[in-house]
Amino acid sequence: MKGKWTLLGSILAVLLLALAAGLTQAQGPEPPENAVTGESLAASVPFGIPIQGRLTDASGNPISGGRVVTFTLYDSLDNQIWSSGPQAVTMDNNGLFSTVIAFAEPSLIDGRELRLGIQVAGDSVMSPHQIIYAVPYAWSLRPGAIISDTQNSAVLNVYNFGAGPALYAGGNGRIRSTAATDWVVSPLKMVQEDSVNGNDLNIVPSTQHGYVKLYTDGQDNCQAILPGDVPALLFGTRVKLSSFYFCYRMDNIDDKITQVDVDYVGTDGSAHNLCSYTPDVSSTTWACQTCTPAYAADIYGPVFVRFSLHFAGDGSNRGIRLGQMYLHLTE
Repeated sequence: MKGKWTLLGSILAVLLLALAAGLTQAQGPEPPENAVTGESLAASVPFGIPIQGRLTDASGNPISGGRVVTFTLYDSLDNQIWSSGPQAVTMDNNGLFSTVIAFAEPSLIDGRELRLGIQVAGDSVMSPHQIIYAVPYAWSLRPGAIISDTQNSAVLNVYNFGAGPALYAGGNGRIRSTAATDWVVSPLKMVQEDSVNGNDLNIVPSTQHGYVKLYTDGQDNCQAILPGDVPALLFGTRVKLSSFYFCYRMDNIDDKITQVDVDYVGTDGSAHNLCSYTPDVSSTTWACQTCTPAYAADIYGPVFVRFSLHFAGDGSNRGIRLGQMYLHLTE
């Protein structure tokens, strides 16, 4: 029977209810701390859009039986951006149908205005296209929601091609990450500690390689200080020291590093220890060690590293070289 197919306006309301119900069912039982985890969503929510509606002819009479229907998404300018292709849909005696669009491109649902076009085989696309409204809970992320996956690409992408920020945290909002940050510290900043007598400790920077060589002209046990400028707060979150990594090489195996301390300067002008590495180390080839605190320690002031050194002999023909170093930071 030839006729003009129309989609009743109530279809949109039914569609929205179906989407809302689908999201509610997908959440399942409440996980710990009322968080919606990505693992449960990934396991239960396929990339499909459920649709329910009623199909009538131009006179409003319900159409029953099987039909081939194509669902198409358009942007606000009525440009086609995606199509389901023809798929079989069955209507009951009242013209009611229920189906799922096998939607495989979730990145297209990105917040812009979209419209749904429906075409029954043998007829043109119904007009006007139906605007797709947001399910109320989709207007905002649920507080405490967790987005988690194991894919190799980003789990969440935030873009703003205008002049504003892509991500904003206002008021007391903080941006926090448990991923650690390596803060590189240059040994070229190293200075003598104030207890060294005169110029007994010599600190010679290598302009070619970037490391420093330390040797003594008399005092066997010396200390050198390396300042490290790190943020105390990062995007509103207190920064913690997870570890300190340092590399060294000795000209003579009898020269050694006897202790490494990572401290910060408090408001009272005193040093507050973050971690200490106490085993003696010596190597005539480049070697590296890590100073790790018992737990990640809060940083509340300027950070510096104190190297305690022992020289078994004097002169520039022997010495201790200090090279690559970094502070391993976390939040």
